[in-house]
Amino acid sequence: MKAGTQRVAGKIVGINSDERSIVVNDAQKGLQRLHIDKETKFQRDGKAATWADLKVGEKVKAAFRDEGGKVHAETLELEAR
Repeated sequence: MKAGTQRVAGKIVGINSDERSIVVNDAQKGLQRLHIDKETKFQRDGKAATWADLKVGEKVKAAFRDEGGKVHAETLELEAR
């Protein structure tokens, strides 16, 4: 993880395909909008996952960094099925 990286965990409550962002409802931090870029790594059960695997209601853990007010997801770990 890079310096300044933070973590969030919760259910996906929104997906915006145009912005390539998701909103995660974290029990402690509240709603967090995470932007997905080409460097974001997706994973489920230790295997690669993709943007298409994201679904509203799915539990996710994410590492992210705030770059001038825009929050970029570094990693997204999807709950095992």
